[in-house]
Amino acid sequence: MKKINLVFLSLLCFLSLFVHSQNAPVTTAGIVTNAVPGNDVVVPVTVNGFNDIGTIALTLDYNPAVLTYVSETHDPLFPDMSFTINAITGRSTVSWFGTTGVTVADGTPIFSLTFTYISGSSNLSWFDNGGSCEYAGEDAISLNDSPTSTYYIDGHVSNRAAPVTFAPTLSN
Repeated sequence: MKKINLVFLSLLCFLSLFVHSQNAPVTTAGIVTNAVPGNDVVVPVTVNGFNDIGTIALTLDYNPAVLTYVSETHDPLFPDMSFTINAITGRSTVSWFGTTGVTVADGTPIFSLTFTYISGSSNLSWFDNGGSCEYAGEDAISLNDSPTSTYYIDGHVSNRAAPVTFAPTLSN
């Protein structure tokens, strides 16, 4: 009887942890389809489900032959947000460590990157090697972000919107 109670108690504790676990926010890089060569483009990074977050670590890759990094801006809720840009490889690393958890409304841009558009198109791809894209809660425990393709949505910059389709006009 004691073994059954112990198994039941262990199962209850496990289920309690599972029910209370938090997922990472869904993080989306912006899509810009009207870039003009020689002009700057601002690419926002927005989040959904951003609740009581205490740590951010994100890595975003872009094509440096298409985009030249200019600057970044971030939401004032994230003082001391740090940006490291490698303009040669086209990699932007963003980090922030808070003293308390932060919650923002769905669709809020937590930061934006400004690039000068050269020509062509560039994907904005989240790079994740298991720790380069990660969120932690206020308690510093890493949040679930598996599968990463569900939690980190790539963006794109180009000077062409989707093709427009015209229906022909027929007359006698």
